Amino acid sequence: MAISSFTTDSPPSSNQALGGGCAPGLSVAALSQAVGRRVGARRRALGLSQEELGWRAGLHRTRISQIERGVGCPKISTLYRLALALGVSLDGLCPA
Repeated sequence: MAISSFTTDSPPSSNQALGGGCAPGLSVAALSQAVGRRVGARRRALGLSQEELGWRAGLHRTRISQIERGVGCPKISTLYRLALALGVSLDGLCPA
């Protein structure tokens, strides 16, 4: 069994590359921006405002805006709620 490159309880810095899984080799900041672009594109394709998506996902409109701009790193539970609200899987929000 492979051991993750992150062995501490602290989150990786925004400049550290992620190992394996979703978009291997991307920094946390680059991954957040890529996920944000996918969330925004899917939201617009569905004809939803940020406020409507927030209502569906149980998030405030300003948090939707932050996620779409790649600000911060959303929790997996937040991404799951967004995926459900957008009708996609978690993989659908994650760059290859």
